[in-house]
Amino acid sequence: MGSTISASPAGPLSQVGTSVPSRLLTPDSNPQLRAPQLDAVRILVVGDVMLDRYWFGEVSRISPEAPVPVVRIERREERLGGAANVARNVASLGAHCALLGVVGADEAGAQVAHLLGESHIHSYLQRDAAIST
Repeated sequence: MGSTISASPAGPLSQVGTSVPSRLLTPDSNPQLRAPQLDAVRILVVGDVMLDRYWFGEVSRISPEAPVPVVRIERREERLGGAANVARNVASLGAHCALLGVVGADEAGAQVAHLLGESHIHSYLQRDAAIST
């Protein structure tokens, strides 16, 4: 049985038993990384809007029905994906950003709108019941 390879904040890839979330320096966590010359810039991002969902946990066993791991979920995260992630990155650098896109008329679409608001991104989202976010 092999071991899990994970990126560690302390250095390059290392052999560890569980993954450790990395703490990256971002313009949100370190304002010195913001680009002051972007304060007057206005950008409209247009594209496919997604909601990235992550589940973190421990593998407790292998399923007897199929050779797949059974994971005990310990933590969940939701982040802006696709064009919404691009808009968030642009806004984090200091530019005034808006997003134009389509989301489903579903819970995930509402969560995207909420996360965009938290990131101070003005959104022009068309909600379409015929699609899923």
